[in-house]
Amino acid sequence: VAFFGLVSYQPEERWQDRVVQEARSCGIAFLATLPLIAYHQGYFGLTSPLANLLLVFVLPWVLLGSFVGFALSLISLPLAAAWMQAVVEPLLGWVQAVLKWTGIPEAQVAIPAFSGYLLLMVYGLALLAWRRKRVEA
Repeated sequence: VAFFGLVSYQPEERWQDRVVQEARSCGIAFLATLPLIAYHQGYFGLTSPLANLLLVFVLPWVLLGSFVGFALSLISLPLAAAWMQAVVEPLLGWVQAVLKWTGIPEAQVAIPAFSGYLLLMVYGLALLAWRRKRVEA
């Protein structure tokens, strides 16, 4: 079953392979968004890749649980509230704990202000360096 971009795996694939693949994806996402984050916020967090990795397995379930809660609210508001408290609230507790733990000011690197035109150059160079990865059939 594919769910929010998380591809289903065959039974012979190990969970360690999944964690390695997700860690690689989180690292790439961190590097790809680093110039934008530095430009808009003036800093970036060194713990962002770790936070992303700790949240990537939980956030799809938060979204799915919220969608189910919304659907239940069309039937019964008390039932939807009970669902949200039983399912979504504990997952959001994990999200808040991870953000509190990884969002410490000591892990933030300040970036001096720079021109937005530099972003065009950075992403243009990244686009020139990009190549497709061949996948064996």
